[in-house]
Amino acid sequence: MSTNTIKFSNMPEASSLTDTAIVPIVSGGTNQRTTIAALRGVLSPADWSGTQTEYNALQSRDANRNYIVKLDDATVAVYRGDTLLWGEPNVVGEFAGDSTPEDWYWYPNTTKEKVPLPVDPATLRFSFYWPEPLKHSQGLFVATIADTAKLKRLEKIPELASSSSGYYIFAGLKNCEVLPVLDLRNRSNTFLSYPTLYGTPAGAKCKRFAFANTQGINEMSGVLNIQNADGTVVALTGLDMTSCVNNATIEAAVNNLGPSYIHITNIGKAAGLQSVHIRSKRWGDDSVLPNSRKSLVDTLITNSFDRVNAGYAVCIIKMHADAIARLTDEEKAAIAAKGYTLVETT
Repeated sequence: MSTNTIKFSNMPEASSLTDTAIVPIVSGGTNQRTTIAALRGVLSPADWSGTQTEYNALQSRDANRNYIVKLDDATVAVYRGDTLLWGEPNVVGEFAGDSTPEDWYWYPNTTKEKVPLPVDPATLRFSFYWPEPLKHSQGLFVATIADTAKLKRLEKIPELASSSSGYYIFAGLKNCEVLPVLDLRNRSNTFLSYPTLYGTPAGAKCKRFAFANTQGINEMSGVLNIQNADGTVVALTGLDMTSCVNNATIEAAVNNLGPSYIHITNIGKAAGLQSVHIRSKRWGDDSVLPNSRKSLVDTLITNSFDRVNAGYAVCIIKMHADAIARLTDEEKAAIAAKGYTLVETT
């Protein structure tokens, strides 16, 4: 009896086999056939893909399966079962030169639980992946909101959890030269309130506040409460008022030395919005920061919602007289034509 044989050198290259190629297997003691695609699925389960919150909620995880965590369609972490293989750093910053290991902590869960930060003693920098949205915000780097953290820069933090309002999240950080974008993607039908430097931060070093994904916020109360500031903060960006239906106070510098560059999109898109209060007398002043006047025009005309066309009631926008004076008569007419009335305030 003859036997057909094949040399290994004559076997087809794996790269030449398509997913539909048929291969023989033995299953349950009998000869069967299957496709390359089906065989690959058994030997290497398909990757799972979702958000970090969805991954954390999984009841069980296959130790042989890859779990791809994404944010805005970009991969930010890769797990193999329960093991983190790689994570894009989302907590990044640097402590001041006079800090010590006693200062290298933060409070991501509660003010009662301080968590050590992996600080490089040579550079005083930290950079790592935190595997969940921030559940706690009030004094993220201080035990009490009256304390001062020895942070020089805070460049990144994770997005806030649905339970976190951002209330006093930047308390104690008046010595920070850079503050991170505050991502509120998980917040909806809720409020954004006082993500501030707290107290009277005269001499605060941060010049810009930036937000992202605020389109689900329906109340903006004291969005930038810099109180008795000395004019250091010059820019406020990233606010989207798509869902803001309750009267909004965008910045609350007591002496009106708020930002000159304030850029907001979709003011008035929520039908029930009656008024917006923006107190900075420097809004639109190009001598403070270039393109500040453009931010004034873009907010009130270019990127505002047309309430007249939608049949909505007039929305009042309360502004400092100095800011209103930077608008031309034609621009004021264009603002009125979209359903807004400008009212001087102090």
